[in-house]
Amino acid sequence: MKVYTGLIMSSNVVFLSLLFLFCLGAKTCWGQRNQASMFLRIEHLGTHEGLPDRKVNAMVQDFHGYMWILTDNGIFKIDPPLEGFTNHFSNPDNRWGNSIRGFFEDGEGHVYFRCESCSQLPDKCIFRINEDGSCSPLSLRVRDQTISRIHNARQFFPTDSAHIFWTQLNAQLMLQVDLDQHSLVPYNIEYPEPLTPKPPYVVHRQAEGKDGAIWTGSTLGTLFRFDTRSRTPEFIFKSSPAHSEALNIALLESSDGKLWMGSKKGLFCIDPEKGKVIRYFNEADFPGFSSLEVNCLHEDTDGAIWVGVFNNGLVKIGQNHTIEKHYTTFSGLVNNTVAAILPQGNDRLWISTFNGLSCLNKSTEQFTNFHVDDGLSHNEFNFFSAFIDSRGRYYFGGMNGVNAFYPDEVLARHHESPEPSPLLTRISYYDEYRDTLIIRNTGLGKGQKLECAPGVSWFQLEFMLPDYANPAGNRFQTFLEGFEKGWSTPAFAPYIRYNRLPAGRYTLKFRAAGAKGGWSPVEKIEIIVHQVFYKSWWFIALCIGALVGLGYLLVRYRFRQKLKIERMRTQIASDLHDEVGSSLSYLSFLIGSFDIKNAPERTAAGIEKSKAVMKKTASNIRDVVWAIDARRDKAGDLLDRMEDFACDMLSSRGLHYHLDINGIGRDLVLSPVFRQNVYLIYKEAVNNIAKHSNADRVDIALRLKDRTITLRIADNGHNQNHQKVKGQGLENMALRARRIRGELSAQPSASGFIVELQAPFG
Repeated sequence: MKVYTGLIMSSNVVFLSLLFLFCLGAKTCWGQRNQASMFLRIEHLGTHEGLPDRKVNAMVQDFHGYMWILTDNGIFKIDPPLEGFTNHFSNPDNRWGNSIRGFFEDGEGHVYFRCESCSQLPDKCIFRINEDGSCSPLSLRVRDQTISRIHNARQFFPTDSAHIFWTQLNAQLMLQVDLDQHSLVPYNIEYPEPLTPKPPYVVHRQAEGKDGAIWTGSTLGTLFRFDTRSRTPEFIFKSSPAHSEALNIALLESSDGKLWMGSKKGLFCIDPEKGKVIRYFNEADFPGFSSLEVNCLHEDTDGAIWVGVFNNGLVKIGQNHTIEKHYTTFSGLVNNTVAAILPQGNDRLWISTFNGLSCLNKSTEQFTNFHVDDGLSHNEFNFFSAFIDSRGRYYFGGMNGVNAFYPDEVLARHHESPEPSPLLTRISYYDEYRDTLIIRNTGLGKGQKLECAPGVSWFQLEFMLPDYANPAGNRFQTFLEGFEKGWSTPAFAPYIRYNRLPAGRYTLKFRAAGAKGGWSPVEKIEIIVHQVFYKSWWFIALCIGALVGLGYLLVRYRFRQKLKIERMRTQIASDLHDEVGSSLSYLSFLIGSFDIKNAPERTAAGIEKSKAVMKKTASNIRDVVWAIDARRDKAGDLLDRMEDFACDMLSSRGLHYHLDINGIGRDLVLSPVFRQNVYLIYKEAVNNIAKHSNADRVDIALRLKDRTITLRIADNGHNQNHQKVKGQGLENMALRARRIRGELSAQPSASGFIVELQAPFG
């Protein structure tokens, strides 16, 4: 970028001016613009020439050569000198000038065109472009005076003679143009009865055949081949085909001999030899098209057919009759209504439209666009108004004269001005956790990054391209690496928005193309979307670890429960074996010693002992069953059984007892092991008192305090049987106490003997 100081100079003003220019968005506020400056090499400029103010602070030349003059009263833009395009027969003072249609070239290299807005008289409507660039009318006369005006002559076709051309005025009249004789010779077309055309007899388009003939016709059903040598028509259809009333809007004979006709209802592919429509492209082939009106056709070197569709851009149909490409303004095409197509070698197509001229590079699929600012006489071009002369010069006619150029020169000039890089102008995002909209307008240079907290539900990035040739035509593309598969469809909206983007690291690439068509260098910004904590890897790992730990504890608990049940089963088997097995063995011994005949008294005594053993065995079995009965897991069941046993053992022997319960509710749940061992310790102690003590009073206390159960059994008997009791039961009671992690003490007291158990509960 070049900076020029003005009449009054300030470094601060220059800096602020440059900054302002870089920050101008698509909605730029322009200063006054002098159209005449487009064609002048300016040496002096003042308020009379359109400058907003006499005080000039700075001048800046941008990437495309536009000169910006900064004053105290606004900004003034001067277009660069124009090169490459030559305007013929244009009127620079009028928006609408001379409307141009058909072109043709004689044997001497002179190019002619028809001005349809000038006059319909034969001597005032066809002009020749002279060597100096001026245009002079071609004076023609009608040989037999059957016509006085040339209506709808839109195309001209050469013949074997370098000075004779053919055109068509309407469906019933062909016209020969003889440049040597300066004459027009009309020829009437006679139609067979079934194919007689209906008024109006306008023929929109003709096509040149491979053998010099002309394909023409007002509708599909009236298409014919006109032999310029014999001056006779040869109709394709013998009878009216389907869609016979479809208007002939565009016509082309392809290299394989097929005839393509575009209409307002679609595209037809016709076999002239068979007189048959072999393919009809309609709504099913052009889904989503707002119009099926075909404006122009062109065959590519590979046999593909390029189709210009009204308001729907450019379509490429492959040899297999399928749509291979579709280009619109989103792709870079300057306008969606294509007027004409001309090839440039094998790689490029020049496309005139209703709002500018485009050049398509078929290899890169990139468009280069041109407008009035680039030297065109008008942005709107006409149908049937494109031509390449024998020197390789291109001609496009529009609403204000002829635009002539050599394509290589125009493209070389354009490529000298590369597109500037797009700028990131604003970042907006919404934090739904805080219900806050955050907007960043600063610190958006290269190397910046965007970090989004977990609460950000959406964010939006806005761009601008410092290309002011036609800001409304600037297009933008984005590609979010790590989320999208490729570049987005080009869009005129200078922003991109993402909603609920998954957590991760991304790189947003963005680029822009100005109205000229070229793409800028790619810019990047790193985007980091942080994960919500409960979805982060460390939290998930922690949860997995916790689940594994809980699973381990659960398995371990179940294992311990199974082990505990196995131990209980073993203990029950042991108890049954110890308590019941020995009793049954002793009972068997007693019964075996019975001898009623020889020892009746001893037998009677044995029977009494057997009854006692069986009673004890039954009691032991009931104790075991009670201990494992899940219905007896409450403290109330233990207390009732202790009361019953004390009554049976002590009261029946005349011993007084007192049972004191403190801190234990009847609904307190006890484990089977705890309940069984406490009860058996109690039972053993009471049984010893009843059998081996001469006590007459027993005090029994059961308390729960500080998660510890204390069982205390005290009697007032003498100690003469202490050794005997110790040998018989205290060791078993101590073993049971250890099973429930308790401690047992058994010792004489001043008034008798005390057995005390302390065991943790729970």
